[in-house]
Amino acid sequence: MKTLAVLLSTLFLPLFLLAGDKDLPARSPRLEGYGDMTEVIGRLSSQSLHDVEGLWRFPGSGATVAIQRDIILPGATAGVERYTIVIINAADRTLRPGTVMGAVRRSGTRDVYEGHIYTSLTHGKERVLTSPKRFILRLSDDGAFLNFEPRKSSLRVNLWALLPYMFRRVVRPREDTKHSDGCVRLYPEPSVPVNPRYL
Repeated sequence: MKTLAVLLSTLFLPLFLLAGDKDLPARSPRLEGYGDMTEVIGRLSSQSLHDVEGLWRFPGSGATVAIQRDIILPGATAGVERYTIVIINAADRTLRPGTVMGAVRRSGTRDVYEGHIYTSLTHGKERVLTSPKRFILRLSDDGAFLNFEPRKSSLRVNLWALLPYMFRRVVRPREDTKHSDGCVRLYPEPSVPVNPRYL
């Protein structure tokens, strides 16, 4: 009976750890009004922006995204302040402007946000983003950089522990190294420019 209980908990633990990842639909929706960067800047300049809002560029790929609050997506939890990450232009030209890349919520720590970001791109006639995964987003002190870190559980399941006498612990701490990516603010320009201008 004890072995059966351990087996069931081992099988359902990953499902428990993945619960609550419903901030985004399974496939990325597309929003209108993101084909012209000047139009997006005009919309942003008409609001009082939160720290994370604005235009951001990923230096590695050159992709540009807008982060804005109060965009309601299908299946989103009502009454929760969220920010939506929307593609303005991407390295892959088959991704159209206005494609939603992810959704972000403020955490309990200053300048730290919890996000769900799409991580896969479908193949075929209509290319959309799929497979949202959890990320932690960290805003630098000067507000010029936004770092993305994949969020992984601090526990991992050890299936070898189900075999008698081989190992004692079924759940052990995860020892993965962190991999992160990030973007640079374009608008509003940070108080200390990322690339100084020399006169």
